[in-house]
Amino acid sequence: MKQDKIAVILRGVPGSGKSTLVDAFRSLPRAVAIHAVDDLHTDHHGNFLWDEENSERLYTLNFANFVTSCASGISTVICDAINVHVQDFQKYVDIADQYGYCVYVICPNPPTALQSTNRNKHHTSSVQARDMYSRWEHWPTDRKLKELSCDNK
Repeated sequence: MKQDKIAVILRGVPGSGKSTLVDAFRSLPRAVAIHAVDDLHTDHHGNFLWDEENSERLYTLNFANFVTSCASGISTVICDAINVHVQDFQKYVDIADQYGYCVYVICPNPPTALQSTNRNKHHTSSVQARDMYSRWEHWPTDRKLKELSCDNK
């Protein structure tokens, strides 16, 4: 069966290559809606400026925009965010699945903390990258893998 709708959920520390992959998706000959948290943290000149005070609101806005794209049936919908914790992106997976998308969770090859610092445009330090790695949650979770391995249907 051909899958017409694809949702891509990217996760990775700053400097891991998420934005580079998003740029490749921009050239696809099909409708693509990209929902990058970074885009919500830019000024009117396009400069990245992290807004800690509004970060939770902007993450909520990114998800709301993603839901709108899925509800509209756009053929490729992408979430570009750090997504350290499963709860950060599982809602994207669930809503895309609800709208009939084939969902891919992609985590680029992780850079070292120092590489992350040197590559990212966010002024994220190696200390911050190490902190993200220390809190990183694997997906699918053990519970989800056990659930998927059962033949309940």
